Amino acid sequence: MSYQAPGVYIKYVTDGPLTIRAASTSVAVFIGATKIGGSVAADKSVKATSITNARDYANAFTTLGSSTGPVSLPTTNDQAVDHMGMAIAGFYANGGGLAYVVSTKSDVASVAASGDFKLVNGAIELAFTAIALSAGAWGNDAAIAFSASDSGAGYVDIEITLSCHSDATTPAPKVERYLGIAIEDVADLQSSIVTFTSITTDPATELDTAVAAASATLALEDGTNSAAGAASYAEIFEELKGIDDISLITLPDLEWNTAGKPSIQAGIAHAQFMKDRMVLAQTEDAVADWANAGLPTIEYASYYHPKGTVVLKNGAGESVTATTGLTGHLAGIIARTDADKGAWTAAAGTHADVRGIAALTKSISQSRQGAINSNNVNAVRYINGTPTVWGARTRHVSGIYEYQPVMRTAFLIADSLRGALQQAVFAKNTEVLWANLKASVSGFLTGLYSQGAFQGNTPSQAFEVACGLGESMTQAEIDTGLLRVTVRFRAAKPAEFIEVQVEQLFADSL
Repeated sequence: MSYQAPGVYIKYVTDGPLTIRAASTSVAVFIGATKIGGSVAADKSVKATSITNARDYANAFTTLGSSTGPVSLPTTNDQAVDHMGMAIAGFYANGGGLAYVVSTKSDVASVAASGDFKLVNGAIELAFTAIALSAGAWGNDAAIAFSASDSGAGYVDIEITLSCHSDATTPAPKVERYLGIAIEDVADLQSSIVTFTSITTDPATELDTAVAAASATLALEDGTNSAAGAASYAEIFEELKGIDDISLITLPDLEWNTAGKPSIQAGIAHAQFMKDRMVLAQTEDAVADWANAGLPTIEYASYYHPKGTVVLKNGAGESVTATTGLTGHLAGIIARTDADKGAWTAAAGTHADVRGIAALTKSISQSRQGAINSNNVNAVRYINGTPTVWGARTRHVSGIYEYQPVMRTAFLIADSLRGALQQAVFAKNTEVLWANLKASVSGFLTGLYSQGAFQGNTPSQAFEVACGLGESMTQAEIDTGLLRVTVRFRAAKPAEFIEVQVEQLFADSL
């Protein structure tokens, strides 16, 4: 184009280097049982719920009337441990961010309710129904007592109790007392256990609180937890192929034993198919013979040992102690390490302290870790009195992806390039494109190199990029529409074994 008149001219450049942004390598998916809520429909389709904090999880899957944070607390008649809630709490306590939740349940939990009743106090008659604050069997342990109030006619005293489970031999209930409540204000009561709703029908149950010392108790009934969904873990993982940004897979209520193996293996097969994610798996505390534990040899899984204990406070202020796997906590530590140091840094060492647990279920000594580490199982140990991740291996025993940060660096490169190279689909597969891609990929890798992602004194020692005829493709491949970019990198492997040599210098050698 030639310019004749003075002015500003716009020229659109259609070919040039691509913009490559680093993909996230710490988005976790949590798959397991929840007390309420569900992700599996009757037709076995699966809907993963995206969360960015513990509150997002609690709003969908936690029994809010009996809970602390995202953890559903046990009650007298529902004492099951909420491993999923504890994993979510551990994930965010340790630095987690974006995550997906797949409950293996179907969303059919029901809310406990009192049935309709009428409060009578002289000329005042108002009808209500009371329901638990959220769905779930926990609500069946709630009760409401109404009694005459010293405030006089038209007022009522209300006591709401929840039978809790705790470490105590005789657990105390959670109790809420509301004194001198006007009957017309009952529906506005802000309870953390139940809600009251005014109704217009004339119920058969009548509670007359005008009688001196009158008292009547209503129990809540018919609350249920969500039922098991129809989809198997293998079918759930098939559905998860449609979510591209998952990097970490956790199965909080499973461990590597007879019951858990099939589902964990389904997760590993899924990770191997997707080639951009890793399973974090929990081993049993009882394992003694690691060589015969039957752990698969593959780079898409990392195993951890032992478990931890969590101590929570229930509504009555009493302690509730539970043993749980740590994969949710570990996913959070990986996310924290990625944010602070990069995916090429091992999520292990003194910076990888495990937050949100009271103790480990076993204490692992230096000598005892030898057998664990040689079988590529990662120990969680007390280091200076603090539970700390002290291993960063995959199960790719003696393979090139034996170290977790090496595998995850490969994930980072592959996912980042996959996202960017979408821009090149249907572009002219010629020298101009190849040169632009090489420049873009080299620039991206140089950025990683400057952050310490690779070994090598110079970028040329740290990585190589090939793209073009005779470099990464043949003419026959180009003729079929193939564009291949080949990246080779020199991984920065973690220093696992630090040896200090101490020698004496003698006078005659100086």
